[in-house]
Amino acid sequence: MSSQRQQISRTWSEAEQSQYTQQTSGNDWRKKDEVARDALKRYLEQTGEMDRLKNVIRAQLTECGWRDEMRKTCQAYTRSRGIEQVSLDELVAEIAPKGRASVPDKVKSDILDEIRKSAKFIDMNK
Repeated sequence: MSSQRQQISRTWSEAEQSQYTQQTSGNDWRKKDEVARDALKRYLEQTGEMDRLKNVIRAQLTECGWRDEMRKTCQAYTRSRGIEQVSLDELVAEIAPKGRASVPDKVKSDILDEIRKSAKFIDMNK
């Protein structure tokens, strides 16, 4: 574990443990999930893991052809509607759900594995 990861993990444990305990006391699992998700997000951003994961995702999606396929889908949609008639918001609203649904399972599982590895560095029960 890098010293930066250790320091951030230690800092979170010392500075936020009581807040986490207060926020998650009782049986409200949704609140626990939300607090844990926020802690993981902060950790990923503070350590630079978020940027690394984004680069990994980008590379995997390019390698499997997903990005090219999405580019073609966007171009076809814009041509069918007329480029002047399509706003960016409309394009995103139309294409994003299809794009998310078409991400290969291998890419999803690889990224989840990477996130799980990072989550191990966050000690929320210390």
